[in-house]
Formats: sequence, C-alpha cells, structure tokens
Amino acid sequence: MLVYRFIGGVPWQISCLLPTLFNVRVKNFLFATFLGIIPQIFLAVSIGSGIEKVIDQNSDVPGMIDIIFSPDIYIPLLAFFCTNCDFNYF
Repeated sequence: MLVYRFIGGVPWQISCLLPTLFNVRVKNFLFATFLGIIPQIFLAVSIGSGIEKVIDQNSDVPGMIDIIFSPDIYIPLLAFFCTNCDFNYF
C-alpha cells in the first residue's frame, strides 16, 4: 500500500478502493496515506511557492520558459525525480 502511495499515478478513487478489496487495516491505511502523500504535497507546495515568487518578482507577465527555468521551480522537481529514480539501470 505504501509503495503505490509513494509512486503516484494511480487514480485517487482506485487507490482508495484497493484497501477495501484487499482487507487492509485502517491503521495501515492511514499510516501509508500519511507517509505516501507527503512527497506529493511537498512538490505541489514548492512549485506553487516558486510560481508565486516568479510572478511577484516580475512587473510584467513572465513567459513559460522563465517560470520553468526558475530555480524555485526546477530544484524541487529535480529533487523529487532524483529521489524516485531507480539507479540500478545506470
């Protein structure tokens, strides 16, 4: 349960139905949900904060390239992808 919460990509409705199909205890469900959603929440909050910072720093509307290549945006994305990479293939 914790693995598919970490990985993501599973639609939320299905991820909530799977524990009922496999008879998962409520304690295990809450624990896996709490730990598994933390990286996704961190990423969303970091990107939102970075976008707000880029918009506040510019007097005119920034372009998409300016937003993507801002360190406040790409550093959380790189950290997230690096922690989820399987380095056995390299």
